Amino acid sequence: MRNMKRILAWIGIIILVAMYVATLIVAIVDHTHSMMMFKGAVGLTIVIPILIWFYIFLYQIITGHRDDNQEASGATDINASAQKESDSDSNQSES
Repeated sequence: MRNMKRILAWIGIIILVAMYVATLIVAIVDHTHSMMMFKGAVGLTIVIPILIWFYIFLYQIITGHRDDNQEASGATDINASAQKESDSDSNQSES
């Protein structure tokens, strides 16, 4: 699931950068449609991330796969290390 999110994020980045470069080139060439391209670029800057989020959301619903929060896994690691410390403290006090 994380790999899919990364892939979709990179696809979104590539699309946005390509769109901005195309808009810049059209504006430099002074084409008659430069303002329309700029408006489209601004609109797609909002729409593309929302679509990517929506695709990921639908994927989770359809497949039933949920990506665990990194915070939750980090909390598990903290709890495990705290348990190890308390175990080592109890072993030292018994000696």
